Amino acid sequence: MRISENQVQVPQVLRQTETQQKHYDPNFKGVDTFVVSTMDAIERGGLAASFIIQDTLGTNIPRPVMGLMRNQKENSGKKNTAFALKEAIREFTTGPSMFAIPGMILFAVGKAGATALKVPTQFIKGLGDIYKNTINADIIKLDNDSIKKAFYTDVLGNILEETTGKPKETFKQQIEELAEGINNYERAGGNGVIDNFTDRIKPGTKEDIISKLTEAYVKITKGNIDPDKDFLTVNLKNTDIKDLSNGDGVISTSFKKVVDYMTQYSTDAINKTKKATTEFSADNFKKLAGEFVENFNVKRINGRFALNIGMIAAITSFLTIIPKLYNATSKDNPGMVGLIEESPTTNTTVATTNQTTSNQPKEVKKGEA
Repeated sequence: MRISENQVQVPQVLRQTETQQKHYDPNFKGVDTFVVSTMDAIERGGLAASFIIQDTLGTNIPRPVMGLMRNQKENSGKKNTAFALKEAIREFTTGPSMFAIPGMILFAVGKAGATALKVPTQFIKGLGDIYKNTINADIIKLDNDSIKKAFYTDVLGNILEETTGKPKETFKQQIEELAEGINNYERAGGNGVIDNFTDRIKPGTKEDIISKLTEAYVKITKGNIDPDKDFLTVNLKNTDIKDLSNGDGVISTSFKKVVDYMTQYSTDAINKTKKATTEFSADNFKKLAGEFVENFNVKRINGRFALNIGMIAAITSFLTIIPKLYNATSKDNPGMVGLIEESPTTNTTVATTNQTTSNQPKEVKKGEA
């Protein structure tokens, strides 16, 4: 049996025109752009940016705003600025300090020349063992950029051989180009915090160069590993490393991180090696330089371990100071404004509920004068 359109009962709500339907559609214009931009900024900024942005939007701003309205009804409609200030100091010092304090300590360490202390201990060991094989009596006489390029070439050969399973000679030209690019990356200036968050990458900056280097690395791995493997991960192989990432002497990270670790380690190690090996004889140079690098690695690993403890102690100490900072903004507890009042006779704060009880006259019994 054929059913005609007239026989079908269509609910009235479904007979609205397109114009009428649009009238009821919620308008999120601008909101979606803000959310997407915020998430992009978080991704570009890493863990620190992710935590600080979410902490700011979730607690740092809402709590001081709500603090303005604390006991507003009980305080004759007045805004509680003292309590809002207290909340702001507490919120804007606790969260960011978790990243600011370690960042400042590592920055100071880098300025002091011990840049290898900024490298995680397992990568100090892994990169250090490769550096021992790179260094020799001829290479140490070159300028620092040339020594670094030789070191970067050896590290990249190790990475591509382990990541792709193919001999490093297969990628000789690509390795040389990547090593030269890392030298350029190290010499380049930064893009700036604001430009990073707004994704405006200036040509020739560190951010621009590392982006192109990462693309070049991914192009190599994509064409030389199985499709089911992760072509973004960098695997560094060293047989001297035990029980690290997966127990077989392989440590893994992102390409950008390993590049940063390479530059931080090499700057420190080369300066110290050049100074220490000036009087080494050519015959024993390899052996003596290898022993020096081994001792250097041990010192930096121990130093990094001590630095980690120091950063934890610094954060803990600062967190104990924060209450003194926000409590100093008000003599009394601003959270109790409107709930207590001053007693004119004793100049002390007395609860209003207790005042009404204490001010009632005593009952006089019959026969008492």
